[in-house]
Amino acid sequence: MQGQLPSMRISGIVGRSRVNGPGERVLLAVQGCSLRCPGCINKDLWNPEGGNLVEVVELMDLLHLLRGPKKGTRGLTISGAEPFDQPNALRTLLRTVEDWFTDTIVFTGYTVEQLLEDNSRAACMPHIDALITGPYQQENRSLTGLRGSTNQKIVINHTSHLDEKTLEQFQQEIEIHDGGIVTGFPG
Repeated sequence: MQGQLPSMRISGIVGRSRVNGPGERVLLAVQGCSLRCPGCINKDLWNPEGGNLVEVVELMDLLHLLRGPKKGTRGLTISGAEPFDQPNALRTLLRTVEDWFTDTIVFTGYTVEQLLEDNSRAACMPHIDALITGPYQQENRSLTGLRGSTNQKIVINHTSHLDEKTLEQFQQEIEIHDGGIVTGFPG
């Protein structure tokens, strides 16, 4: 059917998180990862058939409720497994919710170059304030900030209020939420 919104496979949503970016945030954990980095903290999210298949319009409704008491009081972080393995659903979601949150951070194991080589993935990038890019390398594990390993890059959209220094100031910690969602960064 033409015009139908895509679906996205997700592991879950955390309505309030403080370990996935600055301030209070909503975390959307996607399901499925083709990259499968050794040592990844989210191996249970790799299976592309796991989690729940949710229509993007339903995610929009839920994110609208979770955005905070008024527009722009919470940030949005999209992580999980690999968000860019579902680029059409990701782009549709990002285009709609980008003005609902103070900022949007997306974690990906792809490099910027790999994202730009694929038109459907590249089309997501203008709707993201900050990207944490590159594969996790357990031998280069980072102990501070939002990068899981030191090879990963922080890419800030030129229109964003975020800066790399802010994203590197986090002490790493893990939150375990209802439904078994583990989020954050092991110290």
